[in-house]
Amino acid sequence: MDGIEYRGGSLFIGDVAAARIADAVGTPTYVYSAEGIRHAFGRLERAFGPLGIRAHYAVKACGNLHVCRLLRKAGAGMDVVSGGELE
Repeated sequence: MDGIEYRGGSLFIGDVAAARIADAVGTPTYVYSAEGIRHAFGRLERAFGPLGIRAHYAVKACGNLHVCRLLRKAGAGMDVVSGGELE
């Protein structure tokens, strides 16, 4: 499961309907699925870990601290190009 799916014609992120999120915070908004991120990272780890390859996340792709912390906790390294990204 990637964390985002249609159920009965409605979009869900995890167990929450996207319409409910939109009602609560308005649109446009960014919504990330922690479950989806963990799932995708786990697939990378299972595919490349046995080869001795460690995944690093490019912080410049998305510097959202929650996403970075989630990936870090899962075991990802962080690829930064500046001190600002490191902070």
